[in-house]
Amino acid sequence: MSEKPTPGDHGSSSNSSNTRPKLASSTETIAKPHRLSAAFRALGIPSLPRPRLPSRNWLIFLSITSSFTTAYLYDRREARRAREKWCSLVSRISPEPLAPTRLPRKISIYIAAPPGDWLGPAREEFYEWVKPVLVSAALDWQVIEGRKEGDIRYGVAEAIRKHRMSTEEGPDSSLNDSESEQLLRQMRQNSGTREYDGVKGDLIMGRHTWKEYIRGLHEGWLGPIRNPVADIDPKSAKRAQGSTNSDQTPESLENVIAKAETDVESEKIDETTNTEGDSQDKSGTKAPKPLPYISTPDYTTASLPPSIPEYFQPVTILPFPHLMGFLGTPVRLWRFLNQRYLADELGQRTAEMVLAESLREFKKVSRTESDENLGELTSPSTNEQIIWEQSNLLQNEEKEWHKSVRKREKIVGKEDLWKDEMIFDDRLANRMRKFTSAQ
Repeated sequence: MSEKPTPGDHGSSSNSSNTRPKLASSTETIAKPHRLSAAFRALGIPSLPRPRLPSRNWLIFLSITSSFTTAYLYDRREARRAREKWCSLVSRISPEPLAPTRLPRKISIYIAAPPGDWLGPAREEFYEWVKPVLVSAALDWQVIEGRKEGDIRYGVAEAIRKHRMSTEEGPDSSLNDSESEQLLRQMRQNSGTREYDGVKGDLIMGRHTWKEYIRGLHEGWLGPIRNPVADIDPKSAKRAQGSTNSDQTPESLENVIAKAETDVESEKIDETTNTEGDSQDKSGTKAPKPLPYISTPDYTTASLPPSIPEYFQPVTILPFPHLMGFLGTPVRLWRFLNQRYLADELGQRTAEMVLAESLREFKKVSRTESDENLGELTSPSTNEQIIWEQSNLLQNEEKEWHKSVRKREKIVGKEDLWKDEMIFDDRLANRMRKFTSAQ
């Protein structure tokens, strides 16, 4: 007879132990199938997996992207609302009738490339936030652009010199007028078309443009009309010098041969410079602007021209925040998501200039008062210093300029428009006015 295995004998009952079901531990979970309703099964809808939350990494990614997208869309919507608000405010003056023999109001807009960058960012700010307000008001404007440092200074001074020449010497003696400009002026004179005799205004974007505008204003009104450093022909000067020498003492044959060789070399140099200048003109590169006709120390000794008006055209200075560099990425990102504040400020100041309801003169303030408005601290030695209000407008923008401008060395005897302090003549600073909001 075979012996029956005992319950504790596992060696002889290996087969029976393999067939026993294993019990699930407390840490294991049994996946239950997702049961679909009979109606869905009848319609042929397959059973879908049980819904669950994404993983931790997906949650982080989706939260960041959704937050950034929401902030961007909200900011752009509010910026458009701010722009539409100021456009609708100034649109009430667009239906005003205009006489056929009267030109519309025309303002001047000065835009310059920011330090260390090109002209694109300044144009983008103007076309996006300033131009719609001007279009809604049906105003005419002219844009003076500066691609390099000194272009705005030269443009402002040249416009003032043309005005002085036409006023002091007659309309036919204007400076560098083309044939088309002379023909247009003659046609308007024959038809009786007159200029707008009201307040026009100048709009300046950025601290760097404002500095060049002030320098050009002083150069145009305090400096001479024509360039005092006249170009003298070196050939004629040498011939005149040779004629004077020949009249005084007879020259030897060696001296004549040496002078002839120097004349030939100078002619070759002149030909090479002329060809280089022609190639630059054909390639489209602009020649550098001439130096200022008057230096800043000569302001006090210069006399005012008889054609200077009692008050200059009022100005509006628009902020132009522009930060470059990798370390400025967080600040640029913050400004990118908060452009609604900049759009509202630009629209408000442009509307003040368009409506021209209120003007005020600039005044002198103490250094402490002006710096307190900027949130800066001054040393006790400069507490009682009196400066003009114009010198500290948008001063905070200089901290964000490119280091190539902020850290460049000072050259003795050479002016630095962007880095030097603004110097004002009291006779001109008293004639400046600013657009303000009517209260």
